[in-house]
Amino acid sequence: DQVTLGLLLTEQLHSKNLCTELLLELGSLKSMLRKAHRLGAKFVALIGADEQAAQTVTVKNMLTSSSETVPQAGLADYLLRAV
Repeated sequence: DQVTLGLLLTEQLHSKNLCTELLLELGSLKSMLRKAHRLGAKFVALIGADEQAAQTVTVKNMLTSSSETVPQAGLADYLLRAV
């Protein structure tokens, strides 16, 4: 499920020394993005049903508001290049 996937990806990011916060709240996407903004997140990784099925992650750049779809297995490397 998405929670398990989120935990696995969080563990991968931590292993690459990337600061990660996992939000599992039952709220709207907009409210979770506001919380990420308040936490000072530079990027947000979004995993919905479509991303889970395609084994991808939508990465939103919180500074530019741009989004990009990346493979789940390449998330850490993508973020390391982007930071």
